[in-house]
Amino acid sequence: MQQRHKQRLVGAVVILALAVIFLPMILRGPVEHRSLDVAVDVPPRPDPGSVTRPSPQPGEAPPAVLERIPVPDSEAAGVGDEAPTQAEPESDVEFEPTPEPEPEPETSATRATAGFSVQVGSFRSHDNAMGLRERLRDAGFPAYVEESAVDEAETVFRLRVGPVPDREEARSLAARIADEQELEGIVVPTPQ
Repeated sequence: MQQRHKQRLVGAVVILALAVIFLPMILRGPVEHRSLDVAVDVPPRPDPGSVTRPSPQPGEAPPAVLERIPVPDSEAAGVGDEAPTQAEPESDVEFEPTPEPEPEPETSATRATAGFSVQVGSFRSHDNAMGLRERLRDAGFPAYVEESAVDEAETVFRLRVGPVPDREEARSLAARIADEQELEGIVVPTPQ
């Protein structure tokens, strides 16, 4: 076959392929976009003041406050590699609580008052923590940054608002921060 015949044959195949692809679209007309409306009832967010938790009985220790602890990258790499372990059944043995660490000497990064604070964030960058602290102070919240060493090589900056004398007041402060600044926080005890 000559070169001209080959080129014409390829051109005809391309035109035929384009016609097969686009001709049905043209003849069918515009596509109707259909949407499915489903009514979804989402319950309103509960008022933090209406949530009640059981208070400890006399002689019992108050429940522990959970903190977010960063996991070093070396430990995170092995997560999920091990087979799940079976939970051990609970026993009637009472464990002694771990002793409280000795209070650190008062520095500019710590507060020496007792009570509760609302931890709004934990940052690796000092500048990020200070920027959000200034935003909260401008909004009228008593915010401060607490510096903590996670290990020898890493320091975190915890942004907290407070302190306030009791846990209920700290919960209402957390709700106010969530409403006004759209920041979720957790209630933590303030070091003495």
